[in-house]
Amino acid sequence: MQLPRIAVNTSGRELLHGKLDQRITEIVQESGLSLDELALDLEITEDVQQAGAPAGQALHALRDIGLGLTIDDFGTGYSSLSLLRHLPVDTLKIDRSFIADVPESAESCSVVIAILALGRSLRLRVIAEGVENEQQRQFLSNNGCELAQGYFLGKPVDADAVAALLAEQISL
Repeated sequence: MQLPRIAVNTSGRELLHGKLDQRITEIVQESGLSLDELALDLEITEDVQQAGAPAGQALHALRDIGLGLTIDDFGTGYSSLSLLRHLPVDTLKIDRSFIADVPESAESCSVVIAILALGRSLRLRVIAEGVENEQQRQFLSNNGCELAQGYFLGKPVDADAVAALLAEQISL
């Protein structure tokens, strides 16, 4: 049985200077699990694109060892659509600042709809972060957003609670 996907935030500095693919491989080997079993995603901010080729090389190395890659806070930073189409990412995560004003703000709705369309056209998953009420959830659902996170859907939990949830998933 595969565990639920787990996302971990990663800094651009760590990505570019830390031989992250090697470090993750070592840690996973020590755990006795495989990357397939862990279903691990690394979340990077879109400004990592400013690093150009070194960022692309680091991301490809991470993809090669089997990690999922997510661009976090999409829409708030530097985003080169030309580079985006060449990065080995699986997921865009729409920044909560756009979701906060949905559905009241026509401008925010337009941005969210555009990001959803961009994600679909690039065959990427799109996650909306910061969903805090039924109106936001409904708007996202009506516009084809299948993945979301936020207080409306579930409150943050501590490490012990996560461990209990994972143990429950494994025993099913």
